[in-house]
Amino acid sequence: MRAIAIAVALTACMSPDPQQLAQRYESAKFCPRDRVRVGLVPELGLELVHATSVPSEPWREPDLAADVAADPARLGVWRAARDAAFRAWQARQRERDPATSRAGERERQVPIYAATGCGGTELFACRSYRHNVYCDPIAGVVLPAERLICRDGRAVHAIGDAIGCGDGSAIADPYACSSACSAAKSCELACSEDRCRLACTEAEVTCAADCFDAARAGCQAAGLDRFGMCETVAAQARELDDTRQSVAKTSAAVRARLDAARR
Repeated sequence: MRAIAIAVALTACMSPDPQQLAQRYESAKFCPRDRVRVGLVPELGLELVHATSVPSEPWREPDLAADVAADPARLGVWRAARDAAFRAWQARQRERDPATSRAGERERQVPIYAATGCGGTELFACRSYRHNVYCDPIAGVVLPAERLICRDGRAVHAIGDAIGCGDGSAIADPYACSSACSAAKSCELACSEDRCRLACTEAEVTCAADCFDAARAGCQAAGLDRFGMCETVAAQARELDDTRQSVAKTSAAVRARLDAARR
């Protein structure tokens, strides 16, 4: 959906115009204006998901020449330089980690507004950019870049016609889950025949598909599917399930050929 640009005067604190959000909701849901309610939902926030993290940069110990190691004074200078480089490396890791980076913290502070009415709810993430506030509809609970969370650690779920926080398990992050499935690569390296490598590939695809199936089931169990909040993760789950079936079919054909060749 196209972002809604809300022009505001240059002030110390900018906020979205509820009437603009109500108009957007009225047009999308065909809901009379007098039945639309718009308000801030302070308990909800956004979180950068695992998939957006930058690959970790391994620490590489600098080379230590033999003549430097043999001279205590020079070795002291080398160690000081090495320690400074190590601290700089640690700082880069913190900056790249979505859980601790400034970008991650900014994302968690993005205000979430809800437009509710006619039995539905639409959430908007409203970000300030210089002289304007842009409010983007949140199309899904789990997105490639960010996901909806409760700031206090509770679970996001449907509460009547609204979306809020309550007790229960939070919806699992399928991207973090599926990233662990890449362990199947080490499985392939340990294989000495095609049949084994096929089994590794099947296991990896099945693992990723199970991750998204679990996220889809959790989203639906939370009652968020009736607000369209499960569509993104459901589409990913369907795509992975198709991939799983395709891989299984290909593997079966290859195994049949291998068996025929042995006869």
